[in-house]
Amino acid sequence: DGAKLLIAADCTAYAYAAFHEKFIKNMLAGAGGIDLAMLVIAADEGVMPQTVEHLDILSLLGVQGGLVVLAKAELVDDDWLELVRRQTLELTEGTFLEGAPILSVSAVTGQGIPELRDALYRLVQEAREKSALAPFRLPIDRVFSVDGFGTVVTGTLTEGAVRVGDAVELVPSGLQSRVRTLQVHGESVDAAYAGQRAALNLTNLQKTEVHRGDAAVRPGSVRPSRMLDVRLRCLESAKRTVLNGSQVHLYHGTSVHLAKAVLLDRDELRPGESCLAQLRLTEPMAVKQGDRFVIRFYSPVETIGGADGPTDILLTEEESDVAYIQDKGTLVVGITNFEPMDYRDASGEWIGFDADMAKAFAESLGVEAEFVEINWDNKVLELDGKNIDCVWNGMTLTDEVTAAMGTSTPYCTNYQ
Repeated sequence: DGAKLLIAADCTAYAYAAFHEKFIKNMLAGAGGIDLAMLVIAADEGVMPQTVEHLDILSLLGVQGGLVVLAKAELVDDDWLELVRRQTLELTEGTFLEGAPILSVSAVTGQGIPELRDALYRLVQEAREKSALAPFRLPIDRVFSVDGFGTVVTGTLTEGAVRVGDAVELVPSGLQSRVRTLQVHGESVDAAYAGQRAALNLTNLQKTEVHRGDAAVRPGSVRPSRMLDVRLRCLESAKRTVLNGSQVHLYHGTSVHLAKAVLLDRDELRPGESCLAQLRLTEPMAVKQGDRFVIRFYSPVETIGGADGPTDILLTEEESDVAYIQDKGTLVVGITNFEPMDYRDASGEWIGFDADMAKAFAESLGVEAEFVEINWDNKVLELDGKNIDCVWNGMTLTDEVTAAMGTSTPYCTNYQ
């Protein structure tokens, strides 16, 4: 009811998330692909516990911009409204919403609606455009059947572009399909792009074969894994510490998984701290380098932090034991010379993105990083028989590579 907002509806998708605790799971599923957030606070209630949790989650997911709305402004006087505004300034201090507009709005009287519309329009125009060059990925949040068409899946396209006729792989199941028809905001289109809500009509699939939490991707672009090496961060607002071996709920895209958090350099992670960790899942999950996750306690279910990852690292079963690496004092890293990403400088020292990440990982374990160059074209032969603890590189990890490393489960999911 009340006032309506129409902002570039032809190219802008939005997701609504209620603040009640039992809807947090839905909020997490909807927030995975968004660029901007409108944090709504009821003026008659002020900042609530779920307000804090939602802001924490948005920060963990890497949302970069937005604004704050003080709704139901008609229910309070100016003094109370000013008090809630001060609360909001304290809440957003140090977050991505620090300095963002705070607008008082009433859907009943129309107060502030024009200003809100203008502010949202400016944010949309300033938002960074997503790349359409990456392989497409669409985390699935709904599955249903349409008479005469078959199975349809919906979700927010997080990267790339998908077109009618494109081949599709469902992960983690590996089922293959093709896009028969495609819709964006209820309109039939030839292509959908990153950031848009889309509905894909998929061929040769039964509704029962597809599930919420699956992802529709370009075939071969994503590989599932049960083990993820990440940087785990515990929120400053968390009321609990993360103990080594803690059971947690892992939220990624539209999926939820049970996992064990194995801390690599400590016994517990306190509020405000971060560390390298390995998340060991009960079932495969399809992730890519740079994905973000939200971690919630197993019981009671409350948000405790998040993770950036997975890192470009593959450890063998034996060598994933931190004590083993710390005991010998070195982390032997297999790396490929691939300028300008990684290369040796004039003194022979390895420099570059992956080299720096490997050095930081070794430092967190209290050991030195020792680099062994691996030939890209003969990587299996290079790995076989060499005393390498981990591969830190974007090379294609085939079954032969993992066999040469002595492990059946690759911990790395950057396969490009």
